[in-house]
Amino acid sequence: MSAKEDELSLGFLKTVLSYEPETGLFRWLTNEGGVNIGTVAGNVNSNGYLVVGLKGAKYRQHRLAWFYHHGVWPTGTVDHRDCNRANNSIGNLRDVPQAVNMQNQRKATSRSALGVLGVYWSERRQGFMAAISINKKKKRRGPYKTQERADAAYLDLKRKFHEGCTL
Repeated sequence: MSAKEDELSLGFLKTVLSYEPETGLFRWLTNEGGVNIGTVAGNVNSNGYLVVGLKGAKYRQHRLAWFYHHGVWPTGTVDHRDCNRANNSIGNLRDVPQAVNMQNQRKATSRSALGVLGVYWSERRQGFMAAISINKKKKRRGPYKTQERADAAYLDLKRKFHEGCTL
């Protein structure tokens, strides 16, 4: 929990915002600060997360949703199961360690030559390889003649070894 989260009480939160657990939307319960009662609260920050300003601080709405619904701040990282940062429905959120959150990755990074998560071309083996990290150690499968076969092998590895995987 951050210092600013420590400052925000559940009672105060529930007097200024309502939370719809099915949709993940927050709505204003007050018209202070130029907002209208009932309007959707917040905006999207530069990282694609929905945020709302309260008491001079910006709060990520997925963390607020956890706090609002469960009555306690999350102890770890609030992961969006579907990887959609705008989907703050309570069923889409889970409180997990950061390492588990990282296992829920669904897209290849910009460094990926193939643009496919967990698959690369091995010049030495003359085939496509599947690879994941488990406790900072690489686990590889292959070579495969096609990228699709390597991708299927990667998904099998991910589902077997990454508890955070939601694919």
